[in-house]
Amino acid sequence: MPRCLAPLLLLAAFAAPARGFDVPPASGAPLPQQEVRARWARSACAASTTPSARKGPARTELIIVLKSLREMALCARGELLAHYRVALGPNPLGHKRRRGDGRTPEGFYRVTMKQDFYHRSLRLSYPNEDDRRRAREDGVDPGGGVLIHGLSDSKEGLGELHVLRDWTEGCIAVTNEEIDEVDRLTPVGTVVEIRP
Repeated sequence: MPRCLAPLLLLAAFAAPARGFDVPPASGAPLPQQEVRARWARSACAASTTPSARKGPARTELIIVLKSLREMALCARGELLAHYRVALGPNPLGHKRRRGDGRTPEGFYRVTMKQDFYHRSLRLSYPNEDDRRRAREDGVDPGGGVLIHGLSDSKEGLGELHVLRDWTEGCIAVTNEEIDEVDRLTPVGTVVEIRP
């Protein structure tokens, strides 16, 4: 391929609709993908979080990841704090079953610790007891080390373009600026729900 076409192909891929579904507005005209993602994030937080009586600045009480839309929402007090486009593992369909399968797990987990890995990261409680039981039944290693993280030094220059391809080993990736915000808003112990 001629080198001059590479930037045009990259721009075309970035301008393409995000993977997932499109919800038409009442007028019947299709919504821009950014608005589809924002509407999903707001409704997911409203439906999944019980409003809190806690005073003070909002802190994330629930993180919801919708793999099919490549979207992550931070929820507090039943409302949306922030939402982000994400990259997943290269084989994202289905629940993570074993080490090296390239899948991002599905189900309920917690943020167990914060680390300075991939710029910054939040470690999740994968594998949970159900994951370990399934792995024992299948005779496989369930793997571990699933994170919500930023970009490595080699990918940092991609910025928002990193979401054009699922590239993690099963983690959930956002930009470095976004992971800084997620880290600031999210305490250890926060529940993370990962949906198909």
